[in-house]
Amino acid sequence: MKTTRLWVFLIAYACAVALFSSSASWGIAPEDAASAIYGATSGNYDSTGSFENNVSKPITSSNTPMYTLDGRKSFNAQLTCPSTSSFLEISVIPSATGDLSATVRQDTNFDGILDYVYSPPFNLSGVCSNGVVSCDSGTWLNCKYYLWTAGGNFQTTLQPASITELGGCYCVNQSCGASYSDYSNVLKDIGGGAAGAIQKVDARFAITDAKIAGGTISYYGQDSAGCATTTSTSSSGLQAFYTNQDNSGLTIASDSEILNQMKDTSSAYYNVKQSFDNSSSGVFAASCNIKRVITIKTETYSVTGSSPSPGSLCVDHYLYARIFENGFDYHLQIVDTGPGNEPHNGCDSGGGGIDGWHTLEVITLPKKASFLYFCVNGSGCSPGPSICVSIAGAQTAVLTCGDSGTQSPSYNYSYDLQYKEDFIVESIDDKCVTLAADADCKLRKETIDGVIIYSNFNPTGKTSSNTCQTFTGVESHDICREWWTDTKEYLCYGQKTDFDFSEVRERGKVVLTSSMQAGSMLSYDDYRKDGSGGYSTSKEAMKLYDSASYDNCVKVCKIRAPKTDTQAGMSGTTADYRTGTSGYDVFYKKCSNGLCPLDTVAGEELLADCACPDDFAEAASIMSALEEASKDILCSSSGGW
Repeated sequence: MKTTRLWVFLIAYACAVALFSSSASWGIAPEDAASAIYGATSGNYDSTGSFENNVSKPITSSNTPMYTLDGRKSFNAQLTCPSTSSFLEISVIPSATGDLSATVRQDTNFDGILDYVYSPPFNLSGVCSNGVVSCDSGTWLNCKYYLWTAGGNFQTTLQPASITELGGCYCVNQSCGASYSDYSNVLKDIGGGAAGAIQKVDARFAITDAKIAGGTISYYGQDSAGCATTTSTSSSGLQAFYTNQDNSGLTIASDSEILNQMKDTSSAYYNVKQSFDNSSSGVFAASCNIKRVITIKTETYSVTGSSPSPGSLCVDHYLYARIFENGFDYHLQIVDTGPGNEPHNGCDSGGGGIDGWHTLEVITLPKKASFLYFCVNGSGCSPGPSICVSIAGAQTAVLTCGDSGTQSPSYNYSYDLQYKEDFIVESIDDKCVTLAADADCKLRKETIDGVIIYSNFNPTGKTSSNTCQTFTGVESHDICREWWTDTKEYLCYGQKTDFDFSEVRERGKVVLTSSMQAGSMLSYDDYRKDGSGGYSTSKEAMKLYDSASYDNCVKVCKIRAPKTDTQAGMSGTTADYRTGTSGYDVFYKKCSNGLCPLDTVAGEELLADCACPDDFAEAASIMSALEEASKDILCSSSGGW
């Protein structure tokens, strides 16, 4: 049961932390966040019933989902124990005299089938917390007492007992003035006794829920012997831990579990243990990475040349030059035209080249040219400067012969064709050399391109895949490699360091003792080390934000509710020594928004309105009265007074 309580606490705490974290991320004030948490959780966890419905049942039953604090999402939070729809049902039927006949149905092996039925062969005149009383119908005469018991097969029965073995008994038939329109409380008492008998035999059985429909109460539960977290080789291991008087079995099991946990470097125990060990040995974490570096270097190459000797060409007016590009072939060309740009006007030699152009030279490059330079210098007719063509396909007049008729000027040419080429340079930038070589550093985690291949000092069995990256120079290059970035985390054991917090404590003392609040401002003296290594005190101040006011207690109201008191004991029932069986139960309820949740339908009456009660004086008076009453009791060996 302690384990269940721990799970309940952890789940409730995690829910509250999750809500607080999300509230903090909204940027709201802390007091508003706290109020939001209280508003979301107070109705879900502040009473036995709400806590049972929202926490206990979901973690112990597969039929009850757990909900988020806002109630919007549900999920299965059941612990890994087999559950059942109903393992115990008890029905009662009242007779005309108020006596009851009862029937017990039970699922003894948690297979979902009620395989055992027991009907007591006598009427029930009274009910106790752990048994029943059977008397002559409608009377409190010739009474016999029975105790709930269960055997090794978990089958519940009522066995004869003495009244001293029973507790909390009360009368339910007409002899004591009992009158019930609702047998819910009676069913709870009968069922509680039967369920308690089962748990007494086998402590592994856990009650998760109880529901009443008409005259039947149904109990839901689970056999914790089937929990997956149980490491005992025996199915009765948990029960043995509960029933054995010595702790030897528990000690052996815990020692064994510690060894198993220490072998598993991903277990919570291992990591917490390592954390405590590391805190006293100067351990520190260090990270590094290894990167594959790709560099694209671009080189520029030139192909240059000139005419081997001056050339001559028949021209009637204009001489043009161009660079004709054909793939990686670059044709250096000229052509003669007439005044109207008619090719070879008056000259019958023709071009002999592409499109009738004269090809002077063809330059072949390994790559597409990045720069073109072609210069032609002519003489022998109207003089003019050298003209250079730098764009492939463009044509430019390089010479003009103004006189009529054909002429034969001479010319020279030169060229410079450039192209660029990429070179891929690959290297490894290893920043982990020092840590990897340090014998005091252990690899704790390794991640390659986002894939964790090493975790908690052990390989994960995962591998990184071949990936490609694109690099751009003159051209685009897709380069594929097995890995690109290898990130490693090491745990290194250095020399133990004894930290000295005396200066911090002294500073805190000065700040605390000098703090003074005036309105929304807080002034204080600060005590800090200066540049020379000495200490100096400075006056500081800070603005305080308004803080909300809160009640110093959870306000409750005091109420009373009517009840029928038919308690029974060795001396008889309440009706035998009181004029009536009517009475009241007095209890407290938590107020909501300053109002007392009074149930007037159930006859509840308000005794004290919402307040912060202090009933110590009343409690002390009651205890004093009980003490004085005990002094008036005289017991003798004969059992008399």
